[in-house]
Amino acid sequence: MAWLLQFVGHAIEGKPPEFLKDWRFLLVGTRWWLAKVTGRI
Repeated sequence: MAWLLQFVGHAIEGKPPEFLKDWRFLLVGTRWWLAKVTGRI
């Protein structure tokens, strides 16, 4: 649901998501979640 809202926000702003320019931005959330689950944060 949050991703859907992000895409709506990008459409309103008229700016594409950063991960369309650089795929590594897709890994940021996954890396944060993994650190949170494993107790590193």
